[in-house]
Amino acid sequence: MATKRSAAVINGPSRAVETGVNSITGEYSQTDTLSAGDIIEMVRIPDGGTVLDIIATMPNVDGDSPVVPTVLAIGDGISRGRYASGSANGQIVRAGSPAGRAGGVPYTVDLSDNDPIGYDTIDFQVVNGAKSGTSNGVLKLTALYTMDK
Repeated sequence: MATKRSAAVINGPSRAVETGVNSITGEYSQTDTLSAGDIIEMVRIPDGGTVLDIIATMPNVDGDSPVVPTVLAIGDGISRGRYASGSANGQIVRAGSPAGRAGGVPYTVDLSDNDPIGYDTIDFQVVNGAKSGTSNGVLKLTALYTMDK
């Protein structure tokens, strides 16, 4: 099990504009085999942000016709399947869609007052990994959120 990060998580904080809807997109280029339990942190959501929607593109990351396709959940550090509990690769998933999980949005990030980081991440978690072949592809995730109170 490994934790991997997209450039959106590595390179800087999410915008915390006080009015309106913000969007942030993270991309992760997968070049090695995904294993069950791997976490891929895709985007940062600031403390107090309310996630309104998630749109995720999960290409075929399994390579050469694996026996069991890779299944990914979409969630955060508290609930790994908050937005989608398990979707096979090759799909586009939105929170609340049939492949997503109803009730995942809206969700407000509420960290403790003494949390030094000030954000949570929205992540892919590998439910089961590729059984054969070489994994490759670009995972993409866009989150729509607001800081309005």
